[in-house]
Amino acid sequence: MISEPDLVKYLPDCQFGVNSATRLRFDFRNSGSGERVRAPWYRPLCRQDFLRPRTAAMEYPLGRHNFLRSNNLEEMQDVLGRIMCPHRLSYLDKPEPLDAVINSFDLGNLVLNYVQYGVPIAVDPGATGDFYALQIPLYGNALVRSGGKTIISTPEIMAVTDPEAPLYMELERSTKLLLVRADWDFANRVLRDLTGGLLPWKLRFDLGLDVSAGRQCQWFTEVVNLVRRADVGGGMLKGPMWVPQLEESMVARLIQLHAHRYSELLATPAMPASQRVFGQVVDKIEAMPEQLHTEGSLASEFDVSSRSLRSAFQRYLETSLFGKLWHVRLHRAHLDLLWATPEETTVPAVAERWGLWEPLFTQRYGENYGETPEQTLRR
Repeated sequence: MISEPDLVKYLPDCQFGVNSATRLRFDFRNSGSGERVRAPWYRPLCRQDFLRPRTAAMEYPLGRHNFLRSNNLEEMQDVLGRIMCPHRLSYLDKPEPLDAVINSFDLGNLVLNYVQYGVPIAVDPGATGDFYALQIPLYGNALVRSGGKTIISTPEIMAVTDPEAPLYMELERSTKLLLVRADWDFANRVLRDLTGGLLPWKLRFDLGLDVSAGRQCQWFTEVVNLVRRADVGGGMLKGPMWVPQLEESMVARLIQLHAHRYSELLATPAMPASQRVFGQVVDKIEAMPEQLHTEGSLASEFDVSSRSLRSAFQRYLETSLFGKLWHVRLHRAHLDLLWATPEETTVPAVAERWGLWEPLFTQRYGENYGETPEQTLRR
């Protein structure tokens, strides 16, 4: 799992830190009047220029990944049903044209969505079956019922639904949602990796998660930061090399900070994996850095918990698995540049091959090798 210091170190163009009293705001344009409406958006995220739409496509979060803009209820129901699951939409007041938007970015086990309806609406999917819906209004409120409980979800309260329980929601006209589809089997696999054993019960969270302060706000910061990155492209989302680690980190953090029946078990500190196992993991990373390693995949392979493996990296190397993997991939990029000529390859091609992104690639390369990647390639 990527820790907070690692995010600061490896994602230097982001401001990391939490002030629960401070909020940034995101601009939304009223499609009827053209007037700009201000909506809450959380603070400790990326650069200010990420916050404002630069083109018409960027009017809303995930604007580069627009699936639908429509005023038709049946069309909205059909398209969102294919992204999430089949469901029924119904008006809470008299029927009227929607001001609907769906933007969606699929990582694999996580699907990031921005959704608005523009009218008071009821959403009735029943049991979602194979995924958790992690839902929070960026603006407005939503009534959410799941697992026999009801909450009012606000910009400070995220709903984390039960996949096997009927789900029902009512949204205000002004409600604009950030909605994450998190695969249920994937989340349970991450939990098994964290505990290092089989689980007698499926993972079910409490319905409401307060993300206004503390570790919960830090985690939600990373979620919204991921949405911003999907909008601007590049970084960890450019190519497949880091996406499995990123998804696992997001879900592992949620499991460790939100209440469920395994919370007490996970609150117990994990002993570091043995030096023998740790050495085997490091050998695997150094021998095959091109593989899509994660804490969970390596912990499972070497029969330890991912928490024990994380503790071992902190004790024996004073870094994380993420940091070690980055360093090894940087070294492989250095070797590729040493052995190639400018006629055979380019610096961007080598960086992309190893999942290394700018400006961090050139910065770390200079710190380690005393020259730029271009200088190495031309030698």
